Amino acid sequence: FWNRRQMHRNLGFGRSFFQEDFQPGAVIGMGLSDTVFFDQMEARLRSLPEPFMAYLITLSNHTPYDLPPSELRLNVGSLEGTLVGRYLQSVHYFDTAFGRFVDRLRASGTLDRSLVVVYGDHRAFWEDTPELPPLVDVEPEDHFRMWALERRVPLFIRLPRAAGASTIADAAG
Repeated sequence: FWNRRQMHRNLGFGRSFFQEDFQPGAVIGMGLSDTVFFDQMEARLRSLPEPFMAYLITLSNHTPYDLPPSELRLNVGSLEGTLVGRYLQSVHYFDTAFGRFVDRLRASGTLDRSLVVVYGDHRAFWEDTPELPPLVDVEPEDHFRMWALERRVPLFIRLPRAAGASTIADAAG
């Protein structure tokens, strides 16, 4: 996918894991479910000599955001079956899987020695989603605000022991 085997070597990655390096498990979306992926990666991370850098890519929270019925946990009401409703379910699934992963890193002591960065690697492609503007208090005719909303990409940085923690609302790239 995107020639990552070559790209990782060129970027100096010491080791990359691809599909064949993982135990089989539930598949959601484009690959191994986030829950199974994080479970397998947490065990691998614990075995690495420190310091190390790990770059993890999850696949469950990706369009078309189709989760199996057993993973649908939110009551999204009138958004049921829409792209926005499926997105909310998918993000909730990721949040739950990632939260469990973080809890396990905390329990092992790894979290207190780690910088954790979570980001979206591209915009969400919200075009043709009439359900979205009312949820975020944007008029659909406000083309600039819709354009800006559609291109927002999340970035969260957790520093060890919350050192220097703050919220920075500045736009960046």
